[in-house]
Amino acid sequence: MSALIECRKYLTGYVRGISMLFGAHHNSPTLIGRAGPNMNIFQIYSTSPARKFYVCTIPLQGGRTAFMKVQYELSENEAIVICDPEKFLLLWETSNIHTDIIANKNNWEKDYKFHSAEQGFSHGIKNPVPLPSIGFTKPFRFRGFSNGISRTIWLMHYNAAFIPFLCPRDGAEDFNFACGTGHRCLQKDDFPFD
Repeated sequence: MSALIECRKYLTGYVRGISMLFGAHHNSPTLIGRAGPNMNIFQIYSTSPARKFYVCTIPLQGGRTAFMKVQYELSENEAIVICDPEKFLLLWETSNIHTDIIANKNNWEKDYKFHSAEQGFSHGIKNPVPLPSIGFTKPFRFRGFSNGISRTIWLMHYNAAFIPFLCPRDGAEDFNFACGTGHRCLQKDDFPFD
């Protein structure tokens, strides 16, 4: 059996499993794309309340999966960069931003908000957590987090294969160059909300 047929078989079962998890208030998720070899992006329509959002799957250690969502229409000034956690950590360590958190990277589970992130991710596909937001400007300057530090350290603690970050579009290409996994930046057109 070819790898493509195996992949389709896996994704069909995966989508069917997600549909059962969602229950009556959600229509079946539709696989709309892949951002790299391990991240699937699903479009999901919720009937209660009526809205559409996108869910990204992120592989974790031990075969677990984290679910994050793009819950609103991206503006022309925003992009999503799929980051390599090790490259991002190196960038963060050299930025002198939130050095107290970096200094405790071997004890992140003791961070005062770590358990809030743990609880947020525990809802899985039924209630995915929002993407973390960072600031990054040219030339190659990490400006810190707008939100999502705890989600980021939770993902790194569990050895996420990658981390999708929402960031300003004008710094996205540089951020992608510095920390990306090799996938292009995702933009408004990749997530239609029409």
